[in-house]
Amino acid sequence: MEPKNLIKLRELDATKTNYTIKVRVVRLWRKPNNKNPNEIWSIEMIIMDEEHSQLHKFSGNKDADIIGYVYKCYEVEKKPVRGGKEAIKMEIKLEDLEGRHIILTLWEEYCQQMLNYMQNKQQAHVFLILQFGNLHIYGHNRTVSNVYDATRLFINSPIDEILEFKKSFLSNIGEETSSHRSVGTSMVSSLEDEFLNDIDFINIREINEIKEVKSLIVVGKIKALCIEKSWNYRSCDLCKNGVETTTVRIDKGENPADFEVAKQYKCLNDNYTQTIVSSPMIRYKIPIRVQDCTGTVTLTMFEREANKLIGRIAKDVLDEQEQSAEFLTLPAAFNVLLERKFAFRIEIKNYNLDNNAEYFSITKLTEDLNIISKLEKNFYNNQVEDSDSVNPSNSELPLQTDVSLKDSISCTADNGTPISNSNESMGTAASVDLKRNLEDVYDVDESSALSSTKQQKIHTKDLRDANWNETLLIPKTEK
Repeated sequence: MEPKNLIKLRELDATKTNYTIKVRVVRLWRKPNNKNPNEIWSIEMIIMDEEHSQLHKFSGNKDADIIGYVYKCYEVEKKPVRGGKEAIKMEIKLEDLEGRHIILTLWEEYCQQMLNYMQNKQQAHVFLILQFGNLHIYGHNRTVSNVYDATRLFINSPIDEILEFKKSFLSNIGEETSSHRSVGTSMVSSLEDEFLNDIDFINIREINEIKEVKSLIVVGKIKALCIEKSWNYRSCDLCKNGVETTTVRIDKGENPADFEVAKQYKCLNDNYTQTIVSSPMIRYKIPIRVQDCTGTVTLTMFEREANKLIGRIAKDVLDEQEQSAEFLTLPAAFNVLLERKFAFRIEIKNYNLDNNAEYFSITKLTEDLNIISKLEKNFYNNQVEDSDSVNPSNSELPLQTDVSLKDSISCTADNGTPISNSNESMGTAASVDLKRNLEDVYDVDESSALSSTKQQKIHTKDLRDANWNETLLIPKTEK
C-alpha cells in the first residue's frame, strides 16, 4: 500500500526536515575520502520522481544533458590544479541538428575515455551523449563540462537516442556539398584551428581601426606589466564572474548593541541564480603591455592562460606576496612572462567600442613557433599582394631607404616599457631622399636647413618672423 502524504520533489521546503517521497535512483556513486582514497567518504545519488523532477547537488551553474555530433575533437591539454598537481582535459566542439555549436570540456577519466575512443575508433562519424553535466554561462557564451563521478558519457553507443540523432544528422549533411563538410570526426590541434582558420590577423597599430565586435589575432612580445592595475580579482566560487563586496550587520543577541559587521560577497552574473557567494576565489587578471613593430597595446591575461605560463594558482601567488616585502610590487613569479613572443587571440567587445577602451581581453595564446611563423608569413604575403595591386612596379619608382626594425624600436623609462620611433626614422629617410632629388635638378648652395648632418640654426617659424626671403632655385642647364 502506497504511503499517504507523498511529497513531490518540486514541493520540498527548506523549513521542514521530514518528508516521504517516492523516487527512482537514476545515478549512484561512491565518493572516496580525500585523505584516504581507499576509504569511502559517502554514497551519493541522483533521484527522480514520476514528474521527472531530479534532485542532486553539483558544484556548477546549471545541470545539463546534451547530445551532439563531435564536429571537432581537440588535443589533450594539461592544467595545473591545487597542490601542484596537473589535470588533463579535452575540449570538443559539438554540433546539433540545426548546425549550432557548443564547447564540451571533459576532465580526467572522461577525457581519457574520449581519447581512448578516438585513438581506436572504427566509425568515421562520432556522436555522444553527456548525462548529468554542468552548463556554464559566461555572458552570452555557453559551455558544458562533466561533473566528477556523477557524469555519464556515451560515445557511439547503440542506444535509441544516439541512433535516432545519428540518422537525422547524416540525412541532413547528405544534402550538403562535400566541400562544406569533412569526411568525419578526427583529432585536431586546437591551437592551429583557433589561430590559423577564419580569424583575422592584424598588427597592433590596426586594432583601433576596428569598429565592430569580433575576434582578432595579433603577434607580439610581452614587454612590461601594468603596475597601476590590479593583477587579480575575487570571483564567484561556481562561475568566473566577479563578486561585489558588501558589509552586513549580524546581531548576536537581543541587545541592539551586541552585533558584528561581516563581509558579504554577491555574484555579478545575471544569468546565475545564486546571489550570495560563501567562498569567493582569487583568479588572475594580469594587465600586460604587448609590442610588435607597429606599436604597443594593453592586453588582459586571465586565469586559464596565466595558470599555464606561471604554473601556480593565483591564491598561492597572492598569499606569498602578502607575506613578503614585495606586497606593493608585482610578484616575482610574473617575471617568466617578460620578453616572450606569443600569438594572442583577443576580443573586441561592445565595451571597447562604446567607451573607447584600448585594453582588450586575451581568450587564448600560444608560443608555438610554427603557428607564429605561419601567421607572419601569411600576413606578409597578403601585404605584398595588396601593395602590388595598387602601386606601380619598382622600376617606375625611385629607390627608397628601408627602415629596419632595429632602428624603429627603442626601450625607454625605468619600467622598460618600449615606445616606437618608426615615424622619426621614416621622416629622416624622407628628408635625405628629398635633398638628393633637389640637388640632381637644381643648383643649390649647401644650406644648414637642408643638411642632414649640420645643425639647423634657424627654424621655419623664425624665418617667417624675420621676413626671410628664400633663395630662388635655378634649374641646371645642360652643357
